[in-house]
Amino acid sequence: MSTLLIFAIIFITIALVGYTWSIFRMRRFGSMHVKTLVTVIVSWCCDFTGTLLFYIMGKTTPQKAYESSPLFIFHTWLGYLALLLMLIMVILVIRAYRRDKERLPRPMLNYALVAWIVWVIDYLTGMMVH
Repeated sequence: MSTLLIFAIIFITIALVGYTWSIFRMRRFGSMHVKTLVTVIVSWCCDFTGTLLFYIMGKTTPQKAYESSPLFIFHTWLGYLALLLMLIMVILVIRAYRRDKERLPRPMLNYALVAWIVWVIDYLTGMMVH
């Protein structure tokens, strides 16, 4: 297992833990705390870094047979979509924190949950592909 792969897995797993903790904390309390805001931002940065490392790995290693499989292609596109959905969530969380720390709008909490579900599905398909 390459060092790049190990670091990519670590960053993505940190993002999983951070996203999970922060989204369910937001849903539980219905409000935004600084710790939650920082966790969402750090999680997205870890997600981006892990995705970038996987991308670099894909460009620098010879193509494997599984890379042309439908599951791998689905995982790749779903991963980019999940990263974008989480970026949108980060922007929404920052805006909500600036406006009203006491109450988060229900649609935003629902969006965060849907984005998290898409992200977790991608995380699981990534484990199946490799």
